[in-house]
Amino acid sequence: MNSLIKKQIDSMPNSFGVYMMKNDKGVIIYVGKAKNLRKRVKSYFRTSQLSQDAKTNQLVSNITKIDYLITENESEALILEASLIREKKPKYNIRLKDDKNFPYLKINLKEQWPKVSITRNIDDDGSRYFGPFTSPGSARKNLETLNKLFPWRSCTKKITGKDARPCLDYFINRCIAPCTSFCTKNEYDQVIQQTIQFMEGKTDYVTTSLKIAMDDASRNLEYEKAGRIRDQIKSIKMLENHQSSVSTTINLEADAIAIVQKNNQVQYNVLHFRGNRIISADGNQIFDELNKNNDEIINYFILQYYSKKNPPPKNIFINIAPKNKSLIELYLSNFASKKILISKPMKGFKKRLVNLSVENANEGLLKAIIPNDY
Repeated sequence: MNSLIKKQIDSMPNSFGVYMMKNDKGVIIYVGKAKNLRKRVKSYFRTSQLSQDAKTNQLVSNITKIDYLITENESEALILEASLIREKKPKYNIRLKDDKNFPYLKINLKEQWPKVSITRNIDDDGSRYFGPFTSPGSARKNLETLNKLFPWRSCTKKITGKDARPCLDYFINRCIAPCTSFCTKNEYDQVIQQTIQFMEGKTDYVTTSLKIAMDDASRNLEYEKAGRIRDQIKSIKMLENHQSSVSTTINLEADAIAIVQKNNQVQYNVLHFRGNRIISADGNQIFDELNKNNDEIINYFILQYYSKKNPPPKNIFINIAPKNKSLIELYLSNFASKKILISKPMKGFKKRLVNLSVENANEGLLKAIIPNDY
């Protein structure tokens, strides 16, 4: 430890806070939290620590300055640390490989004739958002599937109801043509509500309302409409039959998170379970320069993965219990404006859901380790 670093450490208080280690260019290369700033930072420079940990030695050899911020308690330190890591993306902190905003499906309910679109930004504009999805490709696939099941408009034209004839989408049952007044506003809104219910996992509600609509159409001698709805119900049931075997009658709003590690490679997988089925999944690699333990990795992962633009569900099931679980629950609950519970299931359906996430994470890790031309 050089004299300048020693002087900086000796001037640090024995209090809660966050420390920021910088290189000779003034770039933050590591951010950490501490119950005792001076004691925690000094531990990095102990001879015994450096001799046993090559990665820490590499970090320490690049430190030329250490700044810090004092907090009133450990909870504030945790929140500030997560915020700085997300903003500064320090080289030696655990961070996601793809830290862009995840794609979502969006339904703007303030539009007169809403449609479903893909977005990476979540705004407080009254819209409904579903996801996140693994990639734009995954989001597009789900968008296409939804439009096959529910005939809302995909065009961007202004709807007046006075068009001479509908476009091709009407004839292939992808739209009920509000542009030509072939449907009423109420009928179109029902399609949008059915789409929302389906994305919430309320498939039974959707099929029940469709059966009622089909019977009404049949009684009114609208046989073409009744046939279209019948085919729609069949398509929904076929999709349900192809859903994962973990689909159940249990109604949940939950994410199942798995962190797996092998040969210094770390992979995460998140299954988004809503209603009674998995609606989307997400997985990728995690950068971990200091080779931290899995309980520390999942701690940092949860704090980076969830944000106001990617809010957590009520339940988060994990394969590894994180450090500071109570603090993380409190942090997530505060910005999500609802109580968030984190747990490691030991049996039953929730355990099966986590195991499935672990399997997917292991598959992702295998793909990352094996060369493409293998």
